[in-house]
Amino acid sequence: MKNKYKIIVDPPQLSDEQIARHQDFDALLAQVQADGATSAPERSEPSAGRPRRRWLYYLGGATAAALVGLFLYQTEVVAPNQADQTYFAARPFIDPPFKQIKASYTQKSLDANRGGIFEYANGSKLIVPAAAFVDEQGGIVQGEVDIRYREFHDYVDFFLSGIPMRYDSAGTLYQLESAGMIEIYAEQDGRKINVAPGKEIDVELVSEMRIPAAERAQVPSFNVYQLDTEARNWVYHAKDAIEVVDEVEDPAATEPAEEADRKHQESLADLRQQELREIQGIEAEIPLPVAPVRPERATSDDVFDFDFNDLSASVTADPDRTPNELQAALAAEEQRLRELRQQYAGTLWQISPNSPDYQQQQRAADNINWEDMQLRRLNNRDYELTLISGETQLKMIINPVLSGADYDRAIQEFNQQFEVYQQAVTAREAQLADARARLREFYEAERQQAELAYREEIAALRSRGLDREASEKMITRKIINRFRASSFGIWNCDRPLPPFVARVKGDFKDDDNHEYDSHTAFLVNQNRNTVARFHARPGAPVSFETQSDNLMWLVTPDNKIALFRPEKFRKINRKKGDYTFVLNVIDKAILSEEYVRRILEF
Repeated sequence: MKNKYKIIVDPPQLSDEQIARHQDFDALLAQVQADGATSAPERSEPSAGRPRRRWLYYLGGATAAALVGLFLYQTEVVAPNQADQTYFAARPFIDPPFKQIKASYTQKSLDANRGGIFEYANGSKLIVPAAAFVDEQGGIVQGEVDIRYREFHDYVDFFLSGIPMRYDSAGTLYQLESAGMIEIYAEQDGRKINVAPGKEIDVELVSEMRIPAAERAQVPSFNVYQLDTEARNWVYHAKDAIEVVDEVEDPAATEPAEEADRKHQESLADLRQQELREIQGIEAEIPLPVAPVRPERATSDDVFDFDFNDLSASVTADPDRTPNELQAALAAEEQRLRELRQQYAGTLWQISPNSPDYQQQQRAADNINWEDMQLRRLNNRDYELTLISGETQLKMIINPVLSGADYDRAIQEFNQQFEVYQQAVTAREAQLADARARLREFYEAERQQAELAYREEIAALRSRGLDREASEKMITRKIINRFRASSFGIWNCDRPLPPFVARVKGDFKDDDNHEYDSHTAFLVNQNRNTVARFHARPGAPVSFETQSDNLMWLVTPDNKIALFRPEKFRKINRKKGDYTFVLNVIDKAILSEEYVRRILEF
């Protein structure tokens, strides 16, 4: 049945208030779903000299107005085809096209007791709170953990990952456009661990987007979704808090607009630095509790003890120190020894397996009569013991250990101390969260004031005709997506897209007349940072934007890429309704991501 359109010619001018109401994309889509399907307007032809890289576009005021007009057109809602649903349901939900291209993760070790910051090469950050992990049994994870992390920024990343970019909402499928996506997980000793209940990892995901200069005063609106691999769908979590941190524009900008821009960016950067300094000050005022050290059980019979009274306090003579300073240093060393005697009275010691020349040290320690020794703390677990006999010295790393009833009593005391420590960490996190929230609220208001002042200045320039050139060109923005991950997995900063304009029924074959009757095909266009996948079969509906360059491809049975290029898309006669897509097979083996990028560049 043909679509029925209700076309309103020359609709009344929309007010700023009406436009603002419809800039909430999710609410707008919900309205569309209730009223009927939508058809998107055709976009204007891309400007000459467009970079060959994929960029993101967001909806500004003028675009939002056009989008409101778009939804005055009423069409049928098209439900997913049953054959296509069955086809994808039978395939892996995450379905990388090339098994030979392995996922590459960046790894960093963190102390689970203290937490820390994971920083990625492009400036992205993960801020991990203390005591944030649990094992499969729900027990708190202590010691070092390995964080593994990777990012996805463009359609090649999405394609190679096999991660679906479709969002099923009440049986209606939407394509998701991304402002950046991540995958994160953690392990300890090769075993996967989980985020502890009530804990969250702060994510600062650095991305880039390219937008019309006329829309630079507005902050883009995206949501945060997590991929649910069991339900095979994306799950909405929150709004994406986007901050614009930098932009680079065409040098052809008129001088007044360029100067206004420069001052605006400097103002935002200053506010960001002030906010960071205040957050660091607050964190310094609320010190992190000291985690108790878990006692270790003796793991072998090769243990020893020594009398701490044999250790004498001494300091190295230093001509730069005054007698009073030397006396103070000696008093501090004596205090340290008193604490060691009290802490480790009756404790056994064993040579650490991490000690260099472990076996050699064992033999040497047994065969020499040692005259003196020195003990130096390296960390909460390791000590450096120096045995001295005349001119001979032997250094080894040793660990305090317990056995039998001594270990049982110590572990009981540790459990009590660790519970107190966890309570202190939780209380500190609550204090910091409250303080950070107040700061963010304050500085968000400051940023809004700066944006308002900038828009007023640009409006004044526009009224004098001084910003025309600047408003017509494109600018590149570096942004930070901020959100919180409550569990490990794949997280995406997205927004759902409206339906594409053009649709034809397609058949698929290659230059050698080989027909493709049941394959996964992929489609991208230069206006959207996403990759659509569909079931390429005889009569399959192919939707695409007519005023943007499009690229379509599929992976052949022998692991090659078959392409349908933008110049062919531009020649499609949509009036016929049916079209045979003749794809060009790139007759080379796919060995790397770099090669895939060269093939799919447009």
